[in-house]
Amino acid sequence: ALKNVTIGVNAENPNIHIYGEATDAGAMPVLSGTLNFPHGLVDIRVESIKFDGNAYSFERPVVINGIPATPVDYGKIESVKCAVTGYKCGVFYYNSGTGTVNIGSVLLSNLYVTDTQGSGGDGIDVRAVTSIGRMEISECTFVDGFRDFLRIDANATVSAIKFSKNTLCNVSNTNANKGIFYVRAAFDTFEFSDNLIMHASNAEKSILACNDIPNKISNNWFYKLSPVFWMPEEIDDKKVNETGR
Repeated sequence: ALKNVTIGVNAENPNIHIYGEATDAGAMPVLSGTLNFPHGLVDIRVESIKFDGNAYSFERPVVINGIPATPVDYGKIESVKCAVTGYKCGVFYYNSGTGTVNIGSVLLSNLYVTDTQGSGGDGIDVRAVTSIGRMEISECTFVDGFRDFLRIDANATVSAIKFSKNTLCNVSNTNANKGIFYVRAAFDTFEFSDNLIMHASNAEKSILACNDIPNKISNNWFYKLSPVFWMPEEIDDKKVNETGR
């Protein structure tokens, strides 16, 4: 297994694509610790890697180093067909430096994420001054752990969010600050469709703590949830059902 890898930048080709080659039995190459990317890259793609946090010794599998004062532009940041286990916080994070980050798109697809401690940070966490064209989380499985699952602060903007065909099992169930979706950023569209969310029977927060609710919600399935999982129902600004059930 590799341990704590730092990637350099080639000015002539500022794109990094890392592909793991699985064995005939399907075992992916293992990186124990963190994959560190510098600024100056344009497109980042990581595929078919198993990330091991070594029993919560590391916060996240992929880190992009501190944001400089000048604006930073990325085309795409993608993680596809990876396994992630045993990390302290989550899978994606931006919160350093004073500059603005512009990202064309973020794609998390076909990930299998297990045993996230949920301490000291949120799962998919954007807090810096950030502009994202499109964020898509699709066909992923997240099992056990996390604090708030998806957090995007008000100083960020996202044109489109798509959360589709995912499974969340025992996620944000015991130590969430706000809930599974804590999105205060402005967005144009937010699709929440074809997901399965289950075993959140201990959750003390609702599914949504957003400035606006998703504007496309369809074909989602839920199983064994806390009584406070749903947002309270309101009629004419008066709560008629505190638990949302």
